[in-house]
Amino acid sequence: MDRSEDELGETSRGRGGGRPAAPEAVWARVREDYVAGLSAADCRRRHGVGLTALYERARAEGWRRADRPWAPAVELHPDDEGAALDMAIDGDLDQVDHPLMIEVADQRMKRAVLRGDANGALRWRRIRLALEADLAEIDRNFEALEREMQPVRARLAQQAQTVETVETVETVDDVTRALHRLMAASG
Repeated sequence: MDRSEDELGETSRGRGGGRPAAPEAVWARVREDYVAGLSAADCRRRHGVGLTALYERARAEGWRRADRPWAPAVELHPDDEGAALDMAIDGDLDQVDHPLMIEVADQRMKRAVLRGDANGALRWRRIRLALEADLAEIDRNFEALEREMQPVRARLAQQAQTVETVETVETVDDVTRALHRLMAASG
């Protein structure tokens, strides 16, 4: 590819056409972000360069992500909504309930919209909707279980009352009264 540089440090393609090329200062920031691990699509959005131009320049100039220092793969950006949640639960995922996950997904969806990342926003929206559907299913199952448990609880209360009645029997008259109460309660 034939490039020439003008007095402002901007490069232009020898074949013409397309939009004006980004200045070298912009490409320096693109390279820094790309080599640091930002995806090509995110670099394109952040700096306003074309994806093909980014890949071509990365290949031509030898930008290698392998040259970046090691970093843990699961490290969250400090501004990420999940970072505060991760610190609050100290890595214990059992502490994270659906409403918290829904909130994180909603915030990430909004952040994607603000970045102009329509695909990311749609992805987080689908995740939020799936979590909301899961939560609704959990609520329905809990309510059904509660309905099923009502008769069991009533029987247990009745049996407890029967045991209490039997434990208070001391005389023959108490036994007679207790039997009458039991027959009345069961009949």
